[in-house]
Amino acid sequence: MKVSIIIITRNRAVFLDRCLKSITNQTVLPREVIVVDNDSIDHTRSVITKYQKILPIQFTREYRIGIPYARNAGIMLAEGNIIAFLDDDCTADTNWISSIEKFFKTYPSAVGVIGNTLVANNRLVPALVEAAYNYRWILMHVENPKTVCQILSGVVVDFKNAAFRLAFIKQFRFSSHAPHGDAGSNEDAEMGFRMFQKNQNIFYDPTIITSHYYSATLSRLLWRNFWGGYGDMLLLFQNRINLKKNHPTQRQDIWISFCRQVSKHLLPRQRLIFFLLIFIYPLISRTG
Repeated sequence: MKVSIIIITRNRAVFLDRCLKSITNQTVLPREVIVVDNDSIDHTRSVITKYQKILPIQFTREYRIGIPYARNAGIMLAEGNIIAFLDDDCTADTNWISSIEKFFKTYPSAVGVIGNTLVANNRLVPALVEAAYNYRWILMHVENPKTVCQILSGVVVDFKNAAFRLAFIKQFRFSSHAPHGDAGSNEDAEMGFRMFQKNQNIFYDPTIITSHYYSATLSRLLWRNFWGGYGDMLLLFQNRINLKKNHPTQRQDIWISFCRQVSKHLLPRQRLIFFLLIFIYPLISRTG
């Protein structure tokens, strides 16, 4: 099994360095690492050059700024029979690639899988709030997040930690008409929605682990959530995809338990702020 990794990046050389370093530590190395530079003006190119000496990196530059353009450029180049997506602000667990390979060998009918994304900067309250709501989203759209299972809806597909069979992913392109950008990106949900309509054999596997650097500051957290809400409404009006519809609430107790668990290491004042933000967070999204 040959795994190609697609990483898109723009002006985040420090994050990219950490991301690529995590790939060098894999127990199984990939067939290729496709790095798409979305017209960066920082020292991204020097970071890529540094790791080209260690990893089978294929570098390309996409001058049209936007996540859909960059990811589509990566898909066009990929040659492995499994295409894995990893965001530049994520780091992969040492068994990330081997876990992806194991999944596709175990589930030959599966066309894709999303993994378990932890919070890397778990000492920061805004990051923990964003991670908590990411887990809530998983609870809404995955039957059992503690085991391998089929997803219940394509809108949960998250390309910061996902993998697909080449023959399947090559049928799709990210839409430049879906809301996308630095904050409030909804192109993943739109793409996942179309994929799920085509083939529902897309799974969630908690053993495919990455760690994501969520919003580090309160301003960044609220900015992303406001524009996320704005993007949700655009998806509804432009694509008829409703991300704000009511979802089952029977897992609320699991989510509250998760929030308590991830925040237990915080100081009392930080924990108070964390739970205040937990209740304020969805209000900001609704104003977007």
